[in-house]
This record gives sequence, C-alpha cells and structure tokens, in this order.
Amino acid sequence: MGFFLTFWNYLQTNVLATISTVTANIANSLQPAAVTFATMYVMLWGYLHLRGSIEEPIMDGTIRIIRLAAILGVALSLWEYNTVLVDFFITTPASLSDAILGGNAALNIVDTVWQQGAGVAESLTRQGGATAIDFYLAGIAVYLFVGFICVWMAYLYCLSLVAVGFLLAIGPLFILGLMFETTKRFFESWMAQLSNYALIIVIAAVAAKILLNMLQAYAADAAAKGMAITIAEAAQLCLASFFILLFMRQVPTIAASLGSGVALGTFNALSRLLKGAGGGAGRSLYQFGRGVADGRAGEKPSRYQSLTRNLGNRLGARSQRSAPTGGKIQRSNVF
Repeated sequence: MGFFLTFWNYLQTNVLATISTVTANIANSLQPAAVTFATMYVMLWGYLHLRGSIEEPIMDGTIRIIRLAAILGVALSLWEYNTVLVDFFITTPASLSDAILGGNAALNIVDTVWQQGAGVAESLTRQGGATAIDFYLAGIAVYLFVGFICVWMAYLYCLSLVAVGFLLAIGPLFILGLMFETTKRFFESWMAQLSNYALIIVIAAVAAKILLNMLQAYAADAAAKGMAITIAEAAQLCLASFFILLFMRQVPTIAASLGSGVALGTFNALSRLLKGAGGGAGRSLYQFGRGVADGRAGEKPSRYQSLTRNLGNRLGARSQRSAPTGGKIQRSNVF
C-alpha cells in the first residue's frame, strides 16, 4: 500500500470517528435551545390558529406535529443520521469512485504513477554527472511535475472528505433550522455545500479514469526503459503531467456548478506554488548560468555569492580546464 492510499484510509477512519463524536456532543448541547424553539413554534402555530389563518386545522396540525417530531428526532436523537446522511455523503462517493475506476481506488493509481515517475527520475539522476548536469535537471523536473499531479489528485480527495466531515459534524444545527421558514435557507445552503464537496470525488474519479490512466501509461513506458531513457522522453512525461494538471484544476469548478455551491477554497494554492516554483527555478538558472560564465572566465568562487552561482562556477571552471584550448579567457568571449 502506497503513501497516498495509506493517508487516505487513515484520514477516512479519523473523519468518521470525529463525525460521530462531534454530532453527539452538539446534539446534547442543543437540547435546551431546541425545546425553546419548539415551544415558540407551537405558540406561533396556536396564534395562527386563533386568527383563523389555517383553513384545515386537523390536517395542518398533523403535518406540523409530524414535521416537528422528525426535526427534533434527527437533530437531537440523531435518528438515522449516521446511517443515512454520513453514509450517503462519505461512503457513497468513495464507492462510486471505485466503481468508475473498475474497483481500483483512485489513490492507488496515484501511488502507482508516483512510483513509476520516481523510478524514471532516479534513472535520469543516475546518468547525471559533472559533464551531464542536464540529466540531473531532467530528473528533478520529473519529480516536480509528477509530484504536482499526484499531490493535486490526493488533495482533491482528502480536502473534499475533510470538508464533508466538517459539514456533517455540525449538521444538527442546520436540521434544527427547518422549523421556521426564514431559517430553511441555512439548511438548503448546507445541503448544497455537502453535494458540492461530495461531487468532487465522483468527478475527480471520472477525470482520473480518462487522464491518470494515460499518464500512467506514459510513466510505465518511460520507467520500462530504465537507464536507456533520454531527456526527450522525460520531457514528454513532464508535458503530459502538466497538461493533465491543467485539466484536473477544473474539477472543483465543475462540481461547484453542479452542486450550486462555491468552488473548493484552495486559496489559489496551486497557482501560487507553480508561480513560486517557476520564479525560483528561473532565478536559480540565472545564477547558475552566471556562475558557469565566471568559471569559464577563470574567476574564483566567493562566499558572498549564492550556492547556485558557486556550483555553476565550479562546473564552468572544470569544463574550461577539460577544453582543448584551455587557459583564461575574457568574459565577453564566453558565449
């Protein structure tokens, strides 16, 4: 069992246990307020009855009593709460996801993709050296791109599970809101959010069926080549990971439009991460290139310069010493 699937199983077990504990505590603490609301509800119904606003008192009274009993029973005694609501919004999406993927857990596919991608990256780094630093860079790129898509897929599953757990844990509050017409909108918003987050897993499973299987085929083909893999083939794997990541980013938006909720609150974490990684990589490559130029020009490393620039300096000096011409050259003649 891989890391992502192990983490998912651990999280699912803890979320279910937390829901049971928190809902029981909230239901017990709501009893005084629920009795007060029920008393107000009966008083308002009696007032409407005295005013003659109710045309069929017996039928209307029966419906109101049954509805009040059901609301109090679910909110305070948790009638079938764990069996119906918790099972439907937590267990059912995961079961649908497994069915869509042919009985295979989505995070198991994520683990397979990560293991194959890590194998490709390891094969590339083994071919690296002082004169073949491009293999090191290709290996790091494979780690990053495959890691991004695996983390994002696991993030969608885990965050939707945690969000559903949060909402179900405080569910008795919103069920109690069904007593009055003005507070029904809170229950409707609660159900919309539950549907939104539950749909995340189902839509992500469909996306995984289409996209992750393709990425897994790319990774398996690249991993099968072992030490014979080239940088061009590694670049194809990185490009495939990047395109699939762009598609997977649309999953929360699709679920929000279907569930009448709002998109998952990722706070643009992925965008900021990619932007920061791109900016950091660009600065590092710039410093490394300056260091190579310094080394080829015969300048010595300095403790006042960055580590990346000093590494480039040493590599540039070594390549200059191994060149047939040798000797110190002017900076203007480096490139």
